[in-house]
Amino acid sequence: MASSSTFPSPSAASKIAVGPAHSFVIGEGGQRIFGFGKNQNNVFLDEDALLKTSITELERLRPFEQGNAQPGDRIYQIASGSNHAVAIIKSKPDALGGRVLAWGLGLRGRLSHRDPASG
Repeated sequence: MASSSTFPSPSAASKIAVGPAHSFVIGEGGQRIFGFGKNQNNVFLDEDALLKTSITELERLRPFEQGNAQPGDRIYQIASGSNHAVAIIKSKPDALGGRVLAWGLGLRGRLSHRDPASG
């Protein structure tokens, strides 16, 4: 579940991603993701809310994928589609590669999950 949270400060934001009716912000050195706007297809991982009118932390992504974070992992990039989002997670900023975390509506394999309807 997401919780209301005051974003630490504008200078703490490192990246943003904007969908047609929602936005994401990476904060606190890549350790947290915040979102606001329309929660279409559960893009904020919070089935209880259809609209986030204030910035809210996506707690289910802290730590990433409920404990799969490696020491030093940070979110370095984030992108958003209409009904889904993807993020690149790395341990070092100059490291090649990284891991991809995807969430939201996963129909037709767009999130690369085994279950094409998963999200």
